[in-house]
Amino acid sequence: MGCIDVIVTENTPQSTYEEKTYFFCSERCKTDFDKKPSKYLIKRQ
Repeated sequence: MGCIDVIVTENTPQSTYEEKTYFFCSERCKTDFDKKPSKYLIKRQ
């Protein structure tokens, strides 16, 4: 997944994870993220 430069509108796919909202370029990217968010996020130390 590489949703870069997503233009956010009222129809933009989005998910909330750990109190943060993430926006996606397509429903497919959103679905992939929803299945396993930790796969796509990097923990900051």
